[in-house]
Amino acid sequence: MYSNSGENLLYIITGGPGAGKTSVVNELSVRGYKTIPEAAREIIRNQIDTGGDALPWKNKELYT
Repeated sequence: MYSNSGENLLYIITGGPGAGKTSVVNELSVRGYKTIPEAAREIIRNQIDTGGDALPWKNKELYT
């Protein structure tokens, strides 16, 4: 996002599980804003796909 002066602005979206963070980021991306996906989702997806144990509900120590 850009301010009126044209400088780049950085926003961090936080919230609890199920609060809509991913939906907001996805919509911003659709509208042409540069977004960075949450790393945790990719780690979890990879671990599930490969049968790994690095999942927050399975092995928190390995996940972190």
